[in-house]
Amino acid sequence: MQKFSFHIPTKIIFGTGAISKLPLEIPDSTTSILIVTDQNLHQNTGIINQIKCLLSDHKVLVFDQIEENPTIESVDIGADFAKKHHVDLILGVGGGSSMDAAKGIALTVKNEVHFEYFLKGEVPKKLPLPIICIPTTSGTGSEVTPFAVFTDRIDESKKGYSHPSIFPLKSIIDPELTYSMPESVRINTGLDVLAHASEAYLSLESNKLNDQIALESVRLVISNLPLAVKGDQSAINLMAYASVLAGIAITHASTILPHIMGYPLTVFHQIPHGKASILTLPAFLDFLEKIDESEQKIKNLKSIFNLAGGLSGFLKTLGISSKLSDYGISESEIDLFVEKTIHKDDIKITPGNIDRQIIHKLYYNSL
Repeated sequence: MQKFSFHIPTKIIFGTGAISKLPLEIPDSTTSILIVTDQNLHQNTGIINQIKCLLSDHKVLVFDQIEENPTIESVDIGADFAKKHHVDLILGVGGGSSMDAAKGIALTVKNEVHFEYFLKGEVPKKLPLPIICIPTTSGTGSEVTPFAVFTDRIDESKKGYSHPSIFPLKSIIDPELTYSMPESVRINTGLDVLAHASEAYLSLESNKLNDQIALESVRLVISNLPLAVKGDQSAINLMAYASVLAGIAITHASTILPHIMGYPLTVFHQIPHGKASILTLPAFLDFLEKIDESEQKIKNLKSIFNLAGGLSGFLKTLGISSKLSDYGISESEIDLFVEKTIHKDDIKITPGNIDRQIIHKLYYNSL
């Protein structure tokens, strides 16, 4: 029997209406709270005001300068803002970008260096400020992971950061906060859930318990995402649950090759992260099907996908083409994409002895 460890230090409060529990989850010593979010959520929904009303007994500030793909610069600006106002608790409210940025800000506030130094390998000397995550999308799973991803504008790349200290202290997952998501966001974040769950299941670091969690998330997405896109509230609630499961799965097994192959698609073609992560998965599954160590897992995944006409068929029902050429991507770009991908650590836990030639072929087969 395979040996494994399994640990999620984040307290999860899940359910419709769960946001009302927020005041009970604020540590007693808290005096000043910073909400980290994006301008669209702040200005075009009532969610931030709802949270401020719930926390009327506290000093609450808002930093809403987080981009769709958060940059290193925005983390440093947010940290300076938090220091100036002597913040002692960070709330990450929004999609994965806001929650990831909240993690970066919480870490940078307590350490006397710019955030980029952590991306370069510097070990934090002090623990971050406590973080509470409140997702308003069902996609990234950042509310239950020690991971965060940032855009480096200087070298045009996305860079992941992982450290046990940036696990959220608590996360409140209230599906009602996701009801206002536009259809396009519902699709893109839902595809991120599917990518997370599928890749965690295939990862060389997964284990039997994690496999079951990942597969359940895959099943939930295949059954519920098309209905959720149409506004079915029961399906929307289940997508929020699927996102949590997928986040737990990648916490223990990480993402693998298709995710990092998606990064250049986002950086150079502005394809939303979730969609970018799923576009090379069909070719990757076909590749792994020929490898003995992955054959049974591929069969298990495809048996779920086949309920929806296969993965490519499922994507078509959502109006998503799985051909990179339909997004303006050409063969001439593949070498650049390979170089942006080959150095990422996720390759080490991807089955198939991945090298440049294989990555090139997967991009080419996805055109």
